[in-house]
Amino acid sequence: MRIAIITDTHLASAATAFNQNWSKVETWIKQAKVDQVIHLGDVTAAGSDDPEQLVFAHTQLQALNLPIHVVPGNHDVGDNPNQYSQQEGQWINATRLANFRAVFGADHWLISAGHWRLIGLNAQLFGRGGDAEQQQFEWLSHALSALNDRTHEQPNPIGVLLHKPLFRQHARLEDSSGRYLLLEVRTKLLNMLEDFDVRFVLSGHTHQSRSIHIEGVQHVWAPSTSFCIPDAVQEPIGQKIVGVMTLTLTDNQHDFETHEVSGLLRHNLLDQIEVYPELIGMKAKLGKAGEL
Repeated sequence: MRIAIITDTHLASAATAFNQNWSKVETWIKQAKVDQVIHLGDVTAAGSDDPEQLVFAHTQLQALNLPIHVVPGNHDVGDNPNQYSQQEGQWINATRLANFRAVFGADHWLISAGHWRLIGLNAQLFGRGGDAEQQQFEWLSHALSALNDRTHEQPNPIGVLLHKPLFRQHARLEDSSGRYLLLEVRTKLLNMLEDFDVRFVLSGHTHQSRSIHIEGVQHVWAPSTSFCIPDAVQEPIGQKIVGVMTLTLTDNQHDFETHEVSGLLRHNLLDQIEVYPELIGMKAKLGKAGEL
């Protein structure tokens, strides 16, 4: 099976630059002979505050005419409550989550792909507390138990997919950027997965591309299709490119390939004032330091 992996499209009717990049990606996917598409979140520019953007983005994805699974990002449903970043008004809440589900369906899911099992999780719920987070953990526990019951067969290789990376360099270290899962909830998730054959964890969010292996698991960051963030705002960790990925699954192997799609422009976030007017002050302050 060959799957197109896209993330951080930031689509909206007013997001002209991002939509133009998406048009190039759409054409590429239709020619790429993939079996399905997975979107790793931030489908919209600001769908958490403007539900019409969710509808607009969903329409664009449906035009691919392929099976598609989506996990939400912070721009779609709001961010995790955490002590490191974001104001409370930007956090995920029940209304934002319901709006997403009404358009895209389930925000966490399990895909069977031959012998493989792909688990999609709503990273934005982690650390929120309350029923929605607990329900996702309970769903994951049941899904893993069902896999564990297949004792007469070889264990299924598993891929975990979510918007935010689990960590920067190591699972047991906290990070103060708010870009990764908080240590407490990350530890709980990893403890649930430790007895299973997890081969990779795939995420978006960082607008960088990276692949590292830690303790036998490949941790992959998929590049955004929409823009990159200048070094003065976000430190370079992986490659700051725009593009898509493909994931090829065989019986017991997986392979990621990054594609820098022809015609895709490497937009600078700070130039997108028409989409994010709150960046005006930051752009003026940084000046040339904010250039890509």
